[in-house]
Amino acid sequence: MATNSIFGGQAQFNKYQYDANRSLLIIKEASAKRMEADIAKIEGKYKNDRRVSDLEKQISSIGTEAIDTTTKLSTVQSGLKNINDIRVQLLAMRDTLKRPDAAQKAVVFDYAYDTINGYAGTRASDANSLISNSYKGNGQWDKSSETFVAGLTPVTLTHRFLGSDFVIQPDGGGKELRQATGVAGALVGGDDGSIDKSEISNVKVNGGNITFDVTKAGATPEDPSTTSSVSGTLQRGGGGVLKAWAYNNFSTAEDKERATNDINNALKQLAKDEQGLMNNDITLQRVKTTLTNKNKGLQDQYKKISTENLTAMQAERRAVSTRFDMLNNQLALTSSSAQTMIYQLFVKTPAAKQTLMDALYAANGY
Repeated sequence: MATNSIFGGQAQFNKYQYDANRSLLIIKEASAKRMEADIAKIEGKYKNDRRVSDLEKQISSIGTEAIDTTTKLSTVQSGLKNINDIRVQLLAMRDTLKRPDAAQKAVVFDYAYDTINGYAGTRASDANSLISNSYKGNGQWDKSSETFVAGLTPVTLTHRFLGSDFVIQPDGGGKELRQATGVAGALVGGDDGSIDKSEISNVKVNGGNITFDVTKAGATPEDPSTTSSVSGTLQRGGGGVLKAWAYNNFSTAEDKERATNDINNALKQLAKDEQGLMNNDITLQRVKTTLTNKNKGLQDQYKKISTENLTAMQAERRAVSTRFDMLNNQLALTSSSAQTMIYQLFVKTPAAKQTLMDALYAANGY
């Protein structure tokens, strides 16, 4: 009879133990999910901190301004560097006019002229350049300005062609004549094709008007050459200096004087353009410094708030984790005590032979 009582008590205890363990797992799972939800809520609170998002927007905006300002500053400084190189070549051209050998004067003069235009560049080769040749046609060169705001400071950048160029609009209409590339070339375009330097003579320039003779060889050595006169409006771009042939290769004192005057005017214009770029450089340097300092201040604020948030978030996460661990420990202890008490009631000493207080005391070691 006692044996049956013990077996019955063991079965009841086993069923209780199974149900208790299953309930404990369910409670632990729910507790873990609650902990995950609490941690996600904590992380979301700090992730969505308006102070941080506002600072991120400000830092991004300043970064964009700083990149734009640095790009513009680089363009301005590139122009300033080329101005020095162009000035050196203009002075060399002026000194060339003092050489005694007339033939070499023209060669050296034109070489320096082409070097200047190489420093200036073209709009096609560098779309962002402020000093390139930007001929638009019809005797017009681009002199447009761009105003942008950098660090609340409006800055105006003006395109200044620092090389020299010219076109001739023939009297009576017809296609314009432009400078040719290459050593022998002088003019291209027009209604009669290109013209070599060797074919041009008797050049006369009076203000905005130009006339010269063009001598073309016959189709065969036996055919006589033909000479025609060309006249038109001379339109200059940039520094406004002409090629050596337009000064009759400096064959007379008057021709050398015209070249000298044009070079001096180009130097004066170059000084004005340089001052404009220097003003841009000073302004952009100041703006860059202001943006750099402002960005540093914002970065410091961002770092401080982020550190504070990280510390606070870690503390709250630790609190949630500790609460979870304490709950699990409490469940484990409670489960262990309950199982000991049930075992005491149903297995070790049947309940019929002891009171509830006896079982509690026995379960807790009293």
